[in-house]
Amino acid sequence: MGAEAGLEYSRCLYRITLDRKLEVQQLASVLSDEKFYSSIIALGRIGIERAQLIEKLAALDNDVIEWREYVAAHCDFMSALSGENAKACNARLNFNRSYQ
Repeated sequence: MGAEAGLEYSRCLYRITLDRKLEVQQLASVLSDEKFYSSIIALGRIGIERAQLIEKLAALDNDVIEWREYVAAHCDFMSALSGENAKACNARLNFNRSYQ
């Protein structure tokens, strides 16, 4: 009894590790995030403006303070590293966020 907590903890660490691995791989180029940018292009083809989509994704409400703190720190880092716009960074992270 109680062994489930250890399994859940290990699963959580594993998921976070995979997420961070993908992030580190993407740091070389912000434009390497093909899913995000391909989706924006596809939605643009059906009439959704890029700026409007970025605005909506960046404004997604999230009550998890750790996520908000992470996004702020990551986007500050990406801005310093590559000049990525903070709103676009926030939108990209919200788009890519793993809910698994």
